[in-house]
Amino acid sequence: MAEGDSARQYAEAAALLQAGNYAGAAQAYSMLGNYGDSSRMAMYCQAIAAGERGYYSLAVSNLKKLGDFRDAALQSNYYAALSYEVAEE
Repeated sequence: MAEGDSARQYAEAAALLQAGNYAGAAQAYSMLGNYGDSSRMAMYCQAIAAGERGYYSLAVSNLKKLGDFRDAALQSNYYAALSYEVAEE
Protein backbone atom coordinates (compact mmCIF):
# COMPACT_ATOMS: atom_id res chain seq x y z
CA MET A 1 0.00 0.00 0.00
CA ALA A 2 1.37 3.41 -0.96
CA GLU A 3 2.08 5.97 1.75
CA GLY A 4 -0.58 8.32 0.32
CA ASP A 5 -3.18 5.53 0.36
CA SER A 6 -2.31 4.74 3.97
CA ALA A 7 -2.59 8.38 4.98
CA ARG A 8 -5.97 8.65 3.25
CA GLN A 9 -7.25 5.47 4.89
CA TYR A 10 -5.96 6.63 8.28
CA ALA A 11 -7.88 9.89 7.84
CA GLU A 12 -11.01 7.92 6.93
CA ALA A 13 -10.60 5.76 10.05
CA ALA A 14 -10.15 8.90 12.15
CA ALA A 15 -13.36 10.33 10.67
CA LEU A 16 -15.24 7.16 11.64
CA LEU A 17 -13.86 7.47 15.17
CA GLN A 18 -14.83 11.14 15.32
CA ALA A 19 -18.37 10.18 14.27
CA GLY A 20 -18.55 7.65 17.10
CA ASN A 21 -18.49 4.61 14.81
CA TYR A 22 -16.04 2.63 16.92
CA ALA A 23 -16.63 -0.72 15.22
CA GLY A 24 -16.10 0.80 11.78
CA ALA A 25 -13.04 2.70 12.94
CA ALA A 26 -11.59 -0.46 14.49
CA GLN A 27 -11.97 -2.30 11.21
CA ALA A 28 -10.49 0.59 9.23
CA TYR A 29 -7.49 0.92 11.55
CA SER A 30 -6.98 -2.86 11.50
CA MET A 31 -6.69 -2.80 7.72
CA LEU A 32 -3.75 -0.39 8.03
CA GLY A 33 -1.59 -2.91 9.88
CA ASN A 34 1.46 -1.24 11.42
CA TYR A 35 0.98 2.18 9.83
CA GLY A 36 1.63 4.76 12.55
CA ASP A 37 -0.34 3.91 15.65
CA SER A 38 -3.03 2.04 13.70
CA SER A 39 -2.70 -1.21 15.61
CA ARG A 40 -3.15 0.58 18.94
CA MET A 41 -6.01 2.65 17.55
CA ALA A 42 -7.69 -0.54 16.31
CA MET A 43 -7.41 -2.11 19.77
CA TYR A 44 -8.71 1.08 21.40
CA CYS A 45 -11.71 1.27 19.08
CA GLN A 46 -12.44 -2.46 19.45
CA ALA A 47 -12.42 -2.08 23.23
CA ILE A 48 -14.82 0.86 23.16
CA ALA A 49 -17.09 -0.98 20.71
CA ALA A 50 -17.10 -3.99 23.06
CA GLY A 51 -18.00 -1.75 25.98
CA GLU A 52 -20.83 -0.19 24.01
CA ARG A 53 -22.21 -3.69 23.37
CA GLY A 54 -22.10 -4.49 27.09
CA TYR A 55 -18.93 -6.59 27.08
CA TYR A 56 -17.47 -4.58 29.92
CA SER A 57 -14.82 -7.02 31.10
CA LEU A 58 -13.44 -7.36 27.56
CA ALA A 59 -13.39 -3.59 27.18
CA VAL A 60 -11.64 -3.11 30.52
CA SER A 61 -9.08 -5.82 29.80
CA ASN A 62 -8.14 -4.42 26.40
CA LEU A 63 -8.10 -0.81 27.56
CA LYS A 64 -5.76 -1.70 30.43
CA LYS A 65 -3.38 -3.28 27.91
CA LEU A 66 -3.16 0.10 26.19
CA GLY A 67 -1.89 1.78 29.36
CA ASP A 68 -1.67 5.55 28.96
CA PHE A 69 -2.66 5.57 25.27
CA ARG A 70 -5.25 8.30 24.62
CA ASP A 71 -7.86 8.10 27.39
CA ALA A 72 -7.70 4.31 27.77
CA ALA A 73 -7.28 4.48 31.55
CA LEU A 74 -10.32 6.73 31.93
CA GLN A 75 -12.40 4.56 29.61
CA SER A 76 -11.27 1.46 31.51
CA ASN A 77 -12.52 2.98 34.76
CA TYR A 78 -15.80 3.94 33.10
CA TYR A 79 -16.52 0.43 31.81
CA ALA A 80 -15.43 -1.11 35.11
CA ALA A 81 -17.95 1.14 36.90
CA LEU A 82 -20.67 0.14 34.44
CA SER A 83 -19.82 -3.49 35.09
CA TYR A 84 -20.19 -3.00 38.85
CA GLU A 85 -23.47 -1.12 38.35
CA VAL A 86 -24.93 -3.91 36.23
CA ALA A 87 -23.81 -6.52 38.77
CA GLU A 88 -25.61 -4.65 41.53
CA GLU A 89 -28.95 -4.64 39.68
